[in-house]
Amino acid sequence: MSANGYMLPSSVPAKSDELIIPCDINIERLLLGALICYPDSWFSIDGLRPELFFLTAHREVYQAIKSLLSKNREIDIHVIANFMGTKSVDFFGGMSWLLGFLDGVMPNSPLDEWVGILREKWQYRGLIDLSGKISRRAYLGDGSPIDMCSDGSNAILSLTAGDRNPSIEEQSLAEFELLQRQIKGEQLSFLPSGIFGLDMAVEGYAIGEMTVMAGRPMQGKSCALDQAIMVNCRRGNPCHLFSIEMRAGQVLRRIWSDQAQVPFHKIRHPQRLSPEEQKAISQAMIRVSEWPLVIDDAGALTAEEIVAKARASKRRKGTMFVGIDYLQKLRFPGKSELRFQSITDATVAFARLAKEEQVVVLLISSLTEKNGKQRNDPPTLQDLRGSGDIQYEASMALLIHREIDDSTEQPCDVGQMIIAKGRSDQSGSFPVRFNRNYLTFE
Repeated sequence: MSANGYMLPSSVPAKSDELIIPCDINIERLLLGALICYPDSWFSIDGLRPELFFLTAHREVYQAIKSLLSKNREIDIHVIANFMGTKSVDFFGGMSWLLGFLDGVMPNSPLDEWVGILREKWQYRGLIDLSGKISRRAYLGDGSPIDMCSDGSNAILSLTAGDRNPSIEEQSLAEFELLQRQIKGEQLSFLPSGIFGLDMAVEGYAIGEMTVMAGRPMQGKSCALDQAIMVNCRRGNPCHLFSIEMRAGQVLRRIWSDQAQVPFHKIRHPQRLSPEEQKAISQAMIRVSEWPLVIDDAGALTAEEIVAKARASKRRKGTMFVGIDYLQKLRFPGKSELRFQSITDATVAFARLAKEEQVVVLLISSLTEKNGKQRNDPPTLQDLRGSGDIQYEASMALLIHREIDDSTEQPCDVGQMIIAKGRSDQSGSFPVRFNRNYLTFE
């Protein structure tokens, strides 16, 4: 305890490397004094929490005032002293210490401004503590650099997140302004899928939401994702593709096929390319190299690593579309028997990414079908549930269905896309045709 009766938190030194820990003891004292003298002012301030106070003694007084107000008790120095107890009051400095809160208190004090100052000081202290923890983990090699960056990013967001609930008037005005910008075309609410039937049915993929696209093997799930990336990049909407199954070069060759209008099977077997087709591919390569596109083929990433990279991409490049190909290929640390829960946790993280960063997240997933189901039976949402609680976090779930031709053992070109779940109770299906030459849906 210091000479003036204040107790410094035992975990936080008064100085660190000759730098004073950020705090404002005088404002803490004045704020508490104002709450004691004018308890009705409690209801006019937002965001005041015990952790904003640097001194343990001030946190104790704050908690006493809060508890007394919640019980409709009268607020004065003697009531507070009785509530805290003689032992606690004496430990911090006695009644003279409590009476000191009344010094300098004036009506109409700028309480909201004071709370803002205390919040900023608390954020500074949080950053100091966080940097120390990350430094220690880095020295010890406690986790991968990506994990540390992800944990740090989430911690920083929690420090800087607003803690005042906006009024309904503020929310209404903000939403109406957004509506007006969307009406004028100044701000997008959907990004195109590039698939005519899907864009007609639901306007594409909603910004701020996660869409899951699922299907059996060889149905064209990755192709549908590539198609969305192509149409958005052509429109100047920055995209970030996490390609866990294919390397970046394979994705690029698929894109070149469509952009150059050269059948993919020829690019797969380059000796079959004519000089004219080679020229077309060269021109397509130049155009695509200028697209606002990042293809991340770093291998099996964890959900946390993807979220951290996507957040950084949003800030650095203004990313609007995040594609993940595909869910079951992620790296899930831990016991294999916890895989179902790990997949669920990953989808929760991706849905939060979409909402918090206001991006489209298109997540590709496989299906787990029940025994007794025929291979050409249309998939259902129940087949998606077997892979984790994916459907609960997805705003929209799309299922691709192309029947298998018994003679060729290949999916038919003509099929359907099923809207198994939609944000506005949208459901149903629409026909699609798969173009084998350019690996796109029509």
